[in-house]
Formats: sequence, C-alpha cells, structure tokens
Amino acid sequence: MFVYALAKGVRQGYLPQSYLANAERGYKGILSRFIQTGPGDDVSLTGTVKVGGLGGEPYRDGSYAYYLSEKIATNDAKGVGAHLLASAEMRERPNAKLGRGQTVLMDAWFNSQKRPDAFGQQVSFHYKWYDQSNSGYSLLGYLFNNFGAETKTL
Repeated sequence: MFVYALAKGVRQGYLPQSYLANAERGYKGILSRFIQTGPGDDVSLTGTVKVGGLGGEPYRDGSYAYYLSEKIATNDAKGVGAHLLASAEMRERPNAKLGRGQTVLMDAWFNSQKRPDAFGQQVSFHYKWYDQSNSGYSLLGYLFNNFGAETKTL
C-alpha cells in the first residue's frame, strides 16, 4: 500500500516527483521478495500476514514479537489487492507525464443545456467534465486528468 500511495500521489501531483524513486525501490523489493513463479504461468504473492489485530488475551498485544508470530499466507486477498493496486500505478508511471502542463479546454457556449436538479434548481448538464450521467464527458475528463492534463471550461 505504501508503494501504491507514493506512486499515485506523484502521478496526481500531490507528492513531489522525487518520491517516485522510493515507490520504484519498494516495487522492486516486492517483486524480488514476495512474487514467486511456479510451473507454467502460475504466479503467487507470498508473505502476507493472514490476520493481524489488537486486543484479546493472551495474544494480539501489538508487540513486534506478536506480529512476527502471526501465520503467513500465500495469495491472501489483502496482499493480492494491495499488489494489484501498486502494480497498476507502477505500470502507468511512464504515462503519468504525458499531459502534464497541458490544458484541455471545453467550449461551453454551445453546450449550455440546463435541467432541474433534485431540488428544482436549474443546473448545466451535457458535455460537462463533472457530469457523470450518460450525457457528460466525465470519463474523458477523468482520462485527461489521469494523464496529468488539466481540464477547464470556457
């Protein structure tokens, strides 16, 4: 999750570019330490703690010794999920700068349709970056933003 958070934070511009080196180093560590290949195309993620928590007697005291004594699982959903998120971010890092510094401008002069919202207020819709109904450009806006471009409306 640290690798995922660092890589996504850099991609979205919340963290400085220098943090990407830490994400890359962590991801290489994950691949070398926790990914095992088997016969054929089998790939497994090893080393995920099966259960961890606090409280209860006589265990779960939160100590280092307790954490190291917990059972380790292969392909545990918690670990696989975190690995998939990190892998997706690391795969996108070459594309993260494609749109950085670019602005995609939408002309709202001809796209100025209005309709009442749930409170009866007239709101703009249709060809708007934020409109997530079937009439909007929210997917395009998401893609442009995902590649670092800024979206604006004229």
